[in-house]
Amino acid sequence: MHPARVADVGVLRDNQTMPLELTAADVARMRAVNQLLPAGPARTIAATASWMLAVQAQDYTASKWVIGSRTHGSVRDRDIEVALERREIVRSWPLRGTLHITAAADLGWMLELAAARPLRSAKTRQESLGLPLPTLERSAELTHEILADGRILARDAFLTELADQGIDGSGQRGAHLIGYLAQTFVICLGPRVGKQHGIVLAESWLPPTPRLSREEALHRLALGYVRGHGPVDAADLAWWAMLLKSEATAAMASIQEELEEFDYDGRTVAVLKDSPALVPEMITEGRRSMTALGAFDELILGYRDRQPNLSDEHFELVVPGKNGMFLRTLQHGGRIRGTWRTDPKSASGAAVVPFDTLTADERTGFERALAEHARFVSAQ
Repeated sequence: MHPARVADVGVLRDNQTMPLELTAADVARMRAVNQLLPAGPARTIAATASWMLAVQAQDYTASKWVIGSRTHGSVRDRDIEVALERREIVRSWPLRGTLHITAAADLGWMLELAAARPLRSAKTRQESLGLPLPTLERSAELTHEILADGRILARDAFLTELADQGIDGSGQRGAHLIGYLAQTFVICLGPRVGKQHGIVLAESWLPPTPRLSREEALHRLALGYVRGHGPVDAADLAWWAMLLKSEATAAMASIQEELEEFDYDGRTVAVLKDSPALVPEMITEGRRSMTALGAFDELILGYRDRQPNLSDEHFELVVPGKNGMFLRTLQHGGRIRGTWRTDPKSASGAAVVPFDTLTADERTGFERALAEHARFVSAQ
């Protein structure tokens, strides 16, 4: 039992098996804390990536701020680039067939666990593009030769060398070739070569990757996801990692003894027992926190159920036309309160676009948050 924590939530329970009941505001605030959004001690970039486990990185510029906004201290945009160059973090396709940033040591086991379903989903399209499995496997063999001895090639140069060996990567075939090679842990993205990210051999670029059984990997995935995203349930985990519901349920069951469970909207959600979101001081900090989030931020993308953080009535204000493009947003206490856009006339270089009337404290807090983002992207 955690008496102070229980009292702060405001619902008394008689024993460990009776879950506390949370409101949407409670869930939003706890998620903000577990996602490291309230001000806290500075940490390394790799530590932030490891805590979050994986952050969406289709939009590379936005993904650097996802890491930077949670690392605190004096970290800047360029520091994220340096961490990639130093092989502390890595950008690849570990989950849902999309780009993410992970800690370098986590990529291998995550791919082995979660890449199979996206690869199966892509099979029909690959074949229609003239990329049957034997061709893809041949591309992997050639890639080991092309990138041997630590070579780093820009995307276009890499595809040109594959083409010289008889593997056509023109048009959409290029994206599917690179996706297949990344999801089978042949390549990952390295430092920039000109304006493009370099392609490197994963096993030679990254530190040794632990080999885990599927059960061990599911356990590690559930532990990391709940730690950095809770309160969540198995449905959230299944969506986030593109797992079968049965696998996600088994994964959550494997960490049952480490969970603090709550009732929310008729279902059970959980955080880890040592979650900072259960500490009274952090509950207060979570309630006060205001952050200028980048596009595709994990506070929105990290859940099947986004309702506690982003109400349905405001969803299209963040994703106009439901076209899959998530705008930059502003959060207060875990709730999305508006979006923001570039504005050269503003002192912070940005302007707030609220959903509704903001309080004076929110206006001040969001201006401060936008100034922090401006500092992050500045070269000084």
